[in-house]
Amino acid sequence: APTCSLSFSPARITRGGSSTATWTSTGDADDTLQYSCTGDIGNGVLTPANNKTSVSPTQSQTCTLTAINSAGTSATCSAGITVDAPATPAPTATLTADPTSMAQGGVPVLTWSSTNAGNCSVLTGAGFHTNGLTAGDTSGAYASQGVTPPSPLAGTTTFSIRCYEFANKTGRTAD
Repeated sequence: APTCSLSFSPARITRGGSSTATWTSTGDADDTLQYSCTGDIGNGVLTPANNKTSVSPTQSQTCTLTAINSAGTSATCSAGITVDAPATPAPTATLTADPTSMAQGGVPVLTWSSTNAGNCSVLTGAGFHTNGLTAGDTSGAYASQGVTPPSPLAGTTTFSIRCYEFANKTGRTAD
């Protein structure tokens, strides 16, 4: 009776990565193995002489090999490979004031930007507003908006902003 084995190493990759598929068989009639995969690796024929190949699937899938001997007896073997989505970059946030120092009563222009953020919120800074956007509702989609306090400043005023990975203010943060 024929036999076969199939494995992926590593069996879990990140999309864009690669894995080595390795197979063996004994007792197959014509030194070919039919393979069928449930994803983008596809279907085809393998030979035992070339018993490994590099694959870069874009989705998780299971592959099955079939070996058939001269009497028509078959053996099947299967292996799966898991493909994970790439990690998303962490959010970033920047906040700058221009000018950074001024006479009492001056009004600086504050500019903020964010990347990979679903929501940004003002943490401190009395009177800070974002050109009609309500604090807490601003998000990375509004990156690089100029903002101005509504009234002149007195003394030292500190402004800061926190950006969240997700719109519901969860996930990784950047200040």
